[in-house]
Amino acid sequence: MESSCLISIVIPVYNVDKYLRECLDSVLNQRYKRLEILIVNDGSTDKSGQISDEYALRNSRIKVFHNENSGVSCARNFGLNKVTGDYVVFVDSDDIILPNFVDYMLYIVKNTGAEFCMSKYVSNTKDVDVSNDKSFTVLSSEEATCTLLYPEIPIGCWNKIYKVSLLRDNNITFPTDFFMGEGLNFITTVSQIANKVGLGYGKVYYYRKDNFDSATTSFNIRKIDNAFKAIYNIKKKLILRTPKVNKALDFHLWWTNFYALQSMYKANQMKKHKEEVNFYSSNLTSGALNMLTAKVSFLMKLKIILIWVSPLGILNLQYYLRNLKNHIN
Repeated sequence: MESSCLISIVIPVYNVDKYLRECLDSVLNQRYKRLEILIVNDGSTDKSGQISDEYALRNSRIKVFHNENSGVSCARNFGLNKVTGDYVVFVDSDDIILPNFVDYMLYIVKNTGAEFCMSKYVSNTKDVDVSNDKSFTVLSSEEATCTLLYPEIPIGCWNKIYKVSLLRDNNITFPTDFFMGEGLNFITTVSQIANKVGLGYGKVYYYRKDNFDSATTSFNIRKIDNAFKAIYNIKKKLILRTPKVNKALDFHLWWTNFYALQSMYKANQMKKHKEEVNFYSSNLTSGALNMLTAKVSFLMKLKIILIWVSPLGILNLQYYLRNLKNHIN
């Protein structure tokens, strides 16, 4: 199977000329060679389109599509519509995949027989192969959906592999109404549809955190509102309405209030958005005790108690400890 499958790699691109070459080099350096690489240039105004064309001229496996700017979901959907492979993976254009990324993903597919597979961890280094872990777990659709909602693994659409027929037979695409949470909508739809999901533990995807222009790094209060709308969309369209999935979704919604506070705190926007700070803090304290029955770790339950006591207090403590650690290092 590993040598015969055509793997499609969809890369949405928007104004990432600073990082794009490194990303594309990592894709071309895959040990697994039977690849179809689809670059969807989403109306970039920098040199991203030019770089993409340059790489396409050098390697026949690359196809480039230049579209008007429509957002990352439209770009991914466009690429998904063009794939001809048996399986598809998504790579963000400012990230890097390690040389054995595709090999590793196919390893999980082969050993689990799952149409949707993912790795629990991402790499914190971009130039070393660190995926020696060959262990894996087979999850039910309910277990996988809960794992994504709690969330116990990175919730982007990347670091995962999908059987193309599963997506097409069930008309699964990225929602275009959101610019935050669109990936979570997509992967939780896939996890609910799949009969089983393969979960590996290798670190084969380098997720960049130092791109301060990316949608997930830069702060905008509209992004917070959009994130909540995306969760409510998952709730509205939920397929597996089991007690466990409902509880996991409730936890994700509750935890997003803390994510909102964290984002404002890091961006030094707390004073500017006092009304929102009070709203999110109230949601956290009123819902905290109910979250103690969620299927989370002991440390998370301790954090829930501390949030119940003082959401802003734990933020101050959290960043004091982080600054102290950085100072010591």
